[in-house]
Amino acid sequence: LIVVAVPEGLPMAVTLALAYSMRRMLKTNNLVRKMHACETMGASTVICTDKTGTLTQNKMKVSQTAFFDLGESQALDGGEASQTIAEGVAVNATAELDTSDPKAPAPIGNPTEGALLLWLHSHGLNYRQLRAGAAKMEELPFSTERKYMATVVRETSGRIVLHVKGAPEIVLSLC
Repeated sequence: LIVVAVPEGLPMAVTLALAYSMRRMLKTNNLVRKMHACETMGASTVICTDKTGTLTQNKMKVSQTAFFDLGESQALDGGEASQTIAEGVAVNATAELDTSDPKAPAPIGNPTEGALLLWLHSHGLNYRQLRAGAAKMEELPFSTERKYMATVVRETSGRIVLHVKGAPEIVLSLC
């Protein structure tokens, strides 16, 4: 009615309608930063996003593991990490765990490495002890260009081991 009577009222009417839509979406815990997004998002029932953390809790967790030892041609038990895998997770990481609350340790540093350390913790393994048991000889830090991190350690047994973690296609191409 306002637009018919006074054509200059169109921008105001559109702004009011979008403001009410933003308000209604906010009541359902949907924060809209740009008002014009309500036109598109108002009727959405499913939103698919990438892994930027924008619509997540920003908490990573290891949900499933599968290990295979090519040297022995047998599958390793995913429930119990072998010493080599546990050591690899512990020494080939720069993250730490804040254990001031023993019931809910919190990762400090890289979220992916923190999730791996939390996985070790959930299996009753102390990553600090594992790090102390292996003398780090060389470390190649993670970079976005390389897409992997590598650490060379000397185990207490004297064996020298190279632990590598990174993008699967890059790590497999190095094997």
